[in-house]
Amino acid sequence: MPPGLFACAGAALALAAGWVALSSLPVVWSLVWDPTLAFVAAIVMALVLDRVGLFAWAARHVLRFAGGHTALAFTGLLLLTAAVSMLFNNDGAALIMTPIALELCALYALGRRSAMALLLAVGFMVDAASLPLPISNLVNILATDAIHLSFLGFARIMLPVDAAVVASSLVAAWLLLGRRLPAEGTLAIPEPAAALPDPALFRTSLLLLLALAVAYVASGLHPFPVSIPASLAALLLLGAAWRRRLLSPARALRGGPWQVVAFSIGMYVLVFALSQAGLLASLTSALAWASRLPAAGGVLVAGLLTALLAAVVNNLPAIMAVLLSLGRLALPHASAVTLTAAAVVGADIGPKMSPIGSLATLIWLHRLEGDGIHIDWRTYVWVGVVLTVPILLVGLITLASIPR
Repeated sequence: MPPGLFACAGAALALAAGWVALSSLPVVWSLVWDPTLAFVAAIVMALVLDRVGLFAWAARHVLRFAGGHTALAFTGLLLLTAAVSMLFNNDGAALIMTPIALELCALYALGRRSAMALLLAVGFMVDAASLPLPISNLVNILATDAIHLSFLGFARIMLPVDAAVVASSLVAAWLLLGRRLPAEGTLAIPEPAAALPDPALFRTSLLLLLALAVAYVASGLHPFPVSIPASLAALLLLGAAWRRRLLSPARALRGGPWQVVAFSIGMYVLVFALSQAGLLASLTSALAWASRLPAAGGVLVAGLLTALLAAVVNNLPAIMAVLLSLGRLALPHASAVTLTAAAVVGADIGPKMSPIGSLATLIWLHRLEGDGIHIDWRTYVWVGVVLTVPILLVGLITLASIPR
């Protein structure tokens, strides 16, 4: 069953059973409209930029720089994945980087074992690197809006955490997976410029991205919903591609993440119903206890608790439940920001312990299945847990060490 249909069916059942009143729906919408719109805008931009050739162009530059050395190519591909996840969110990175990783497997003529190692590393980095900016993950936008934190305010907290997570992820992925790759490969890398069907549109796209970055910085000075500049940039980019006859708006919208949008709204209604019924009391009590601990202890408890929830029930309902519970505690702003940031780290990294932990993982697995590559649950969970637990601890310890 598609995840959006599943979540919306559950929300409809909650409404029909009276677990949540129809009058509460405007409240739910007020909580999710900004993150949902920003998420859709980022995905649309990623799809258009993929057709413009930006990601293939960047990947070919990475491979040329590697010069046939697998370790450099592996590191470069993971750093590119981290950059795409940071700027276009984890779901966009799953859509964009999986085909590029598959192309790299074909270029290097990797066997099944080596190809699986490369693909697992890319799949892990998609979520692990989605910490630094509000737009990097739907979880981040929900959290930023919940505590009324500006774009720059969020980035100041999470950029150091993301740097530590990405660095440790590179080391861990190489130790666990990279050694399965051949030491060197001889291959002919196509010219990067050949990936650009319209160089003029490519340059226009770079200017639009630069303007979007300026708008995000401006939002830190005069806070406004992050979805506004993101949506405007997506519309301008889509219009430019349509004008150059590269991509029709209808085709771009058909490729949009509508299942993810439906899933997020449906799950928020369900979690809101659970909250209204008092079924989040145990979670609220646990977070209240965490808030009374020393800062480092509170960060570890909130982060690990959210990570476990995310791995079991998916990170979107997990972060929604945590945010609603924190909202009931009426904590001082500084404590609320610290615990929310810890929950974000848990909800961004923790889901990698299971295949159902994040929608980006489901997108990634579905994309691989389409190419005849099946990753069984046992393999995924083993690799996921071994990679996730130490990286999660690195992220939480880094967050706890940031001066307040």
